[in-house]
Amino acid sequence: MLINGVYFLEDNAPAGMLIVENKKIGNNQFDPNKSGVIELAPTVKIIDTKKDKFDPNFVKEAAQAYPFLIKNSKPNIKEDSGQIARRTFIGTDQEDNFYLGILPEESQTLYELSLELSKVPVNWKNVINLDGGSSSGLIANTQKNPENLNSYVPIPNVLVVKRR
Repeated sequence: MLINGVYFLEDNAPAGMLIVENKKIGNNQFDPNKSGVIELAPTVKIIDTKKDKFDPNFVKEAAQAYPFLIKNSKPNIKEDSGQIARRTFIGTDQEDNFYLGILPEESQTLYELSLELSKVPVNWKNVINLDGGSSSGLIANTQKNPENLNSYVPIPNVLVVKRR
């Protein structure tokens, strides 16, 4: 499965911290008090950098993102911006299973998505927004339900999930 990655700038550089194969890509970083880090290898977890220590020297693959949609099992967006868009997200539950999600047809605000996710029958730990809007896209090659939802624009980074 491929899904769009994290925020990027007009020159295709990552807008926040991005680590690929133990190498930091670019020099940008979001405010750690307002963002989180998705650690992708050696394990998958979402780190709240406001409260948890994160050392980029000890991860193989990681990406910084924001905002948290669900934080510590509760909806985290407190007010509605009115800005609707296609949305993508990554989340973990209390058993450390991870989830990738996309709103393929219905656009929502981050506030609406945060509330909707809290109603899903998953015991969420944390869920964080990925770059969405026109860069939202997903390709899933499954035997039962193959999916292909192209982004509207070319995207410079993606998350890849493959069977071990």
